[in-house]
Amino acid sequence: MDTPTLCSPLADHPHAARYERDGLREFVEEPLYQRLCRLTARHPAALALHEALPPGPLRPTLWLAALHERVLAGGPARPDALAHWFASVGTTRAVDDPALPAAFDAFVTRHAEVLRLHLARRGTQTNEVGRGAVLRPALAEIARLGGCPRLALFDFGASAGLNLNLAHYRAVYQFDDGSADLAVGPAEEATPTLPCRVHGPLPAPLLAPEAWTLAATLGCDLQPVDLRDPLARRWLLACLWPRDAERAERLRRAMALAEARPPTVRAHTDGLSLLADWLDQLPPDVTPVLWHSWVLAYFSPGPLADFRRRAEALVRERGLWWLSAEDGPRTQALSGLTPPADPVPGEERADPAQHTFWVLSGPDAHSADGIGRRLLARTHPHGRWLAWMGD
Repeated sequence: MDTPTLCSPLADHPHAARYERDGLREFVEEPLYQRLCRLTARHPAALALHEALPPGPLRPTLWLAALHERVLAGGPARPDALAHWFASVGTTRAVDDPALPAAFDAFVTRHAEVLRLHLARRGTQTNEVGRGAVLRPALAEIARLGGCPRLALFDFGASAGLNLNLAHYRAVYQFDDGSADLAVGPAEEATPTLPCRVHGPLPAPLLAPEAWTLAATLGCDLQPVDLRDPLARRWLLACLWPRDAERAERLRRAMALAEARPPTVRAHTDGLSLLADWLDQLPPDVTPVLWHSWVLAYFSPGPLADFRRRAEALVRERGLWWLSAEDGPRTQALSGLTPPADPVPGEERADPAQHTFWVLSGPDAHSADGIGRRLLARTHPHGRWLAWMGD
């Protein structure tokens, strides 16, 4: 059979159209992934491996992470031909190089069995610590509204729990009004650094180091990542875009820090039940916070509605503050709030369909249902920029 190229028709497979769509519209910051998606849409053998996927919506990011993991496994010492297009192993061949389709075809053939296993058993677990640059002012806002700087943070879908070490990261805010950059957090050389461009005003008190402290933390995940396992560490790196060296270095530093300060993450199939039990164990002088980011995108409408019902019950009955960082459709389904539809000028991800919306729901005796809801911020999915929208 001839090697599929971009001139070939889409394969006769139910996932082909989705890969073509994502190749044309998504991954604006990773042109290689755009090209690989479109090649996958035309590659019957690659699509056949997807029969191993468990039931649920297709996530092309899982396939791309599986490819990336195999490239990282080979490393620079024994690279496949496809590795020449992956900046993560030190190579930068152009994505429009006519040799790419043949290299992709050979790679899929060679690694078919491992790729199939990744699709069957893995999930995308980026554990993006860059979101901590947004989490910092969000926690400060919770401390302000709740009247207590001592917070207890529960990370739902925590992966390796790296964001639970937020207090040990350094965030650097770059303001679009010409103000001087502001760095918050430890300044040691090995500290993970989280750069964040700020569009519009961001109240200075929300960036004060003393605005909050984490008195207790806990994460939960269906499959927590064990950072003592080198294969698990490689999988986390594989879930990153290949050419984003800064993001990869940040992750490596966060993983190294976690060796000295291991966060607590528990495997659990019902994270909200675990949260309810944890609330019983907290001291009375802390404000409990539930946080999740890009987790509920994997929920179908029924489980999503159930999550909202149960989380809101904890807000009303247990004094919980619920911080959600999800895409537009999930934000509206979880809060009833309508995210802004205007673009953010000057950013690669200007389209609101590619933004993350941070919504805070907390106890409010003056609200009809006992819950106050507000849109705090919209941001880049990885926290590279934020536009604050809180009061």
